[in-house]
Amino acid sequence: MQKPWKKTGGWPYKGPRGKSWQLGYRDHEGRVRAKSFKTQADAGEWSKGYVKADQQDRLREFLLGPEAAAKGDATPLSELIVDWLATDAHPDSPGGLARSTWDSYRSMASRHIIGNPTVREMKKTGEIVEVEPAVKPLGEKDGYAIGAIPAVQFEEPDVLKRWVNAMRKAGVNPPTEARVWKVLSSALSWAVEDDRWPIAANGCLAMQRKRGMRRSSRRAGTGAAPVTTSGKRRDDLASWALSPLAVERIRLIMLQRLEQRPPLLALRDATVVSVQYGLGMRNQEVWALPIGGVAGRRAAVRDVLSYGELDKGKTEDATSPNRRPPIDSLLADDLTAWVAALEAHGYPIAKDDFLLRGDLGGHGAPDGHMTGNQAHKWPGRYFTPAVRKVAELWPEEHGDILGATPYSLRRGMISLRIRAGEDRQAIAKQCGTSVEMLERSYSFVIEDLEDEGPKPAEEERLHARQLALAERGGRLKAA
Repeated sequence: MQKPWKKTGGWPYKGPRGKSWQLGYRDHEGRVRAKSFKTQADAGEWSKGYVKADQQDRLREFLLGPEAAAKGDATPLSELIVDWLATDAHPDSPGGLARSTWDSYRSMASRHIIGNPTVREMKKTGEIVEVEPAVKPLGEKDGYAIGAIPAVQFEEPDVLKRWVNAMRKAGVNPPTEARVWKVLSSALSWAVEDDRWPIAANGCLAMQRKRGMRRSSRRAGTGAAPVTTSGKRRDDLASWALSPLAVERIRLIMLQRLEQRPPLLALRDATVVSVQYGLGMRNQEVWALPIGGVAGRRAAVRDVLSYGELDKGKTEDATSPNRRPPIDSLLADDLTAWVAALEAHGYPIAKDDFLLRGDLGGHGAPDGHMTGNQAHKWPGRYFTPAVRKVAELWPEEHGDILGATPYSLRRGMISLRIRAGEDRQAIAKQCGTSVEMLERSYSFVIEDLEDEGPKPAEEERLHARQLALAERGGRLKAA
């Protein structure tokens, strides 16, 4: 396992409570985590303990403690919140929060979720003064801090209900309560999308909050959300894991929007969908693929485009030469057509050249790949409108796919392969995740196929392509 490393953004990090030394590390399941220390010596000592535990094959016990290790993943919510604030939500991240919003969210999370005391820096003396004491943990008298509770417990609303009630008893005013709720829900929604966190659902979305949060009940009234084949509850399966037919119709919408997009860019948009779905890839992995990485019968997935820069994959398997998802006949045809189009327009097609170039409109990175800004804006500009159009044209079949994101392509393919009966260890290895994560986050019923018997994934995809192509003269032409 990789040795713990210094977290970027300042070593030490200088926050309102003073300095802290932050280390990044991989947990016992290969997920990237972060941990803060009060002194550099503490950080160094912990790092040595980590390395020793890893060498002795007792990393899980070292990270979770003997009792927690026996019970399962007990990573506290506080680490999830800190990770979210430092990455996805950070103002320096593509699509991150505005600085003032981030400062407010960080302050809210620090006090009302994690439970830290409120401190102020005296302008004249520079002294750090505690103006509000630390919030006691949930369960203690007048306490409502939930930072120490395992993050996985927030998949369901049980702890959330206790937290809300405890905040009210402690006298937290309604506007603050609402803002803190929004912070927690945002962090949990991010964790659901990020494979590094074993969170399968955002429990906040399972509670219907009325004005002032005086009541809370399950989403969609009193009825329970649908239960999937893996026992998980979801009420948005169609948008969570896209079906083969939904994917093919999204592609065709993208291809026919030539009046808004030049032909080459329209084809690129459709090819992005083909690649991400066909290989079950994460968003940041798609943009980093070289042409040589999709040659032959298997792809080679190693790099990611993170914050506009090329970097190694974020999961242990992502950097391994064994990360080689299969390329079926449908994807092979789409790749051949795309590379031929690039060549016809005078773009280089060597093995090291980027497959899904960002400079087709003249605004990509210097070496040809998408910039961080382009990659961040692509879903909202091109994928989401296509999803909306499909839902509009086929309301009976696809009215529920509104809200689908490019990540829904990854979930759809992994779920399709699981449904087809493929070996789960092979799926996990080829998609850069774990069998446990497959069980927690991907074993969902694909609603379009729930009344049919399982078929090979490639057969399902070919059938969907044929149906979609036959519609070119029907609703698609009229649209």
